[in-house]
Formats: sequence, C-alpha cells, structure tokens
Amino acid sequence: MKQLILTITIFVLFHINLSAQLVPTTKRFGKCGYCKEGTKEFVVRASYDRCSKVEHGTMIVTKNNYDALIDTFGNKLIDFKYVNLRYNGHNILAFDLEEKGYMLYSLKGIPLLTEYMDGISRLDINNRNFILVNNKKYGLVTEIGETIHPMVYDSIFQTNNFKYYFFKENDKLGIMNVSGSIIHAPIFDKVNKISNDSIMVKKDGEWYIWSTTDSTFTKGKLKEPVADILPCFDCSSCPQYGLNPRNEKHCSVPKMLYFIYTNLEFPSLARNEKKDGDVIVDFIVNTDGSTSDFEVKEKLGYGLDEAAIDVCKKLKFDRAATFEGEFVPMKYTIPIKFKLE
Repeated sequence: MKQLILTITIFVLFHINLSAQLVPTTKRFGKCGYCKEGTKEFVVRASYDRCSKVEHGTMIVTKNNYDALIDTFGNKLIDFKYVNLRYNGHNILAFDLEEKGYMLYSLKGIPLLTEYMDGISRLDINNRNFILVNNKKYGLVTEIGETIHPMVYDSIFQTNNFKYYFFKENDKLGIMNVSGSIIHAPIFDKVNKISNDSIMVKKDGEWYIWSTTDSTFTKGKLKEPVADILPCFDCSSCPQYGLNPRNEKHCSVPKMLYFIYTNLEFPSLARNEKKDGDVIVDFIVNTDGSTSDFEVKEKLGYGLDEAAIDVCKKLKFDRAATFEGEFVPMKYTIPIKFKLE
C-alpha cells in the first residue's frame, strides 16, 4: 500500500513539473520549441519560427507567418490559419486573414462566437466583457461568449477606463455600467466624462451633470472645470486672441485679477475689526459669458464674503468655455485676497 501511494505521488509530481515548468527554447536558424526547465529534454521539438508562452500550459507558435495554439504535448488547439493570435490574460483573440474577420477562443481552443466579427475589443483592463462590431453594428458579450447586448447599437465606447460606458442608438447616447445594465436609455445628444462619479451630458440643448452616486441631474453646475478651451476675460487686446485660444489664459487671467483688485471694496467692518484673509469663491461662467451661482467655500465673515461675491458679479467674459466647439457652462474657482495695510 505504501509503495502504491509513493508511485501515485511521484506520478503527480512528474505531471505538475511537466505542465508548470516548460520554457521556450531556441535551436539553430532561429527555430523554437519548448522543453522542461533546466534540461535539454524537448517536449515540443524546435520546429516553429516563434514561440510565446500562454498561461495554463499552452503556447502560441508561429510557422510560415501563421499562428497556432498548442498544448504542453504539442497538440494543436487552434490550427495554423490565423495571422495574429493574441492572449489577453483570459482569452485568445484571433484574426483570420482569409475570412477577414476576428474570432474569440477559450484557452482550450474552443470558439466562443458563432461567426467572425469585423472587430473585437475589451471594455477595459479590469472588465472581462467584450465589445463586438459587425456590419457597423455593436454588441456586448461576456468572456465566455454569452450575449449581454445583441448587435443593435451604432456604437459602444468608454473614456479612460471609466466605470460607466456609453452606447449610441438612432443618434442618441445612453449610459450602461460595466456589466452591461442600462443606466440611462439613449436620450442624450452628447456625453463627456468628468470624473468617476459624475458625467457631463447634453439633452435638448442644455448641459447637465449626472451624479453616478445618487443618479441626480444638476443643470448648469459643474463639480470641476471641464472644457476644451477656457473662458476668456477681456481678451480682445491680447495678441493670441482668436489665434491660439489655449494660450489666452496668459493674458486673460492677469486682466481678470487686475479687474477684481481695482474694483474690490474692503468692508469697513472687517477693517475696523482688523480682519483679513483669503475668500475662495466658486461661480459659473455661463454660455453668454455672464457669471452666476456664487458660493463661498470657507466663510470669513465681517462682510468679506459678500465683498468677494460682489466683485465677481461684475465679471463679464468675452467668450465662454467651449467643449467640442460648443459653448458650455463651466465652474470657475478663484481665491480673493483681503489684506490690511
């Protein structure tokens, strides 16, 4: 009985060693195969032009410019018919040159789709779902090929590893989460990521901020500045005005500060009480260049907060912020310094 247990143990260890410690090896004229680590004992002879190891005891090999997937014993799991096999950590993505299409495989070489696609892409590195596109229609499947959304959308896309995704249908945009659940039906004209907890959306000609934390919409208020080009204050005399809007801030900001401090009134109450400090004011620069929605972050009292808001109300911008060529409301934050002489 002890001898039988010992024999089984040795066999198991040998099997684990064979599958877990195989390494690519190169032999004459750039040919490659793979063998047991630390030995010259070939498991697969050096008969391929290129070898790249894949997890779970498989390897992508190239021969005569075509790729295949083989197991630890050299058996072909995917035949030599693809010009590009790619391992993404969970699946094999293949491009068939003759069929001019993409196919998704499991690591055992099992096709996960019923037909070739014009394109296949991952939503992001953390999510295992795939975006499919075929005949200019988009759909969504899981990593094992199960349909989440059929091929009915005009587009499915994301922005910078965002935890929500956008889809387009009949020229309108909607929002879905990473599992494919629809959060908002396609009713938006435009969408733009602000942060992981808020999205800038345009509906019926108006811009809103949608909060992903409580699913509320706020009209015209932005949690942080989002624009292609910032608002411009008294820029008509700036050399860069209208030529290079991204450099206008070097002229606009000093002129705005000059306007603020030449029109700022130091409250008599604060002066008498010898109180000064910085008042940080948030406000919205509207699409016509006017300002609204004034808010003081940390109030100082003694009339200083009111004086800071009063001078900000006098600001009028020559041009509002723009996003993708359209004027958009944008939150502006500015510290206003009160200092006793």
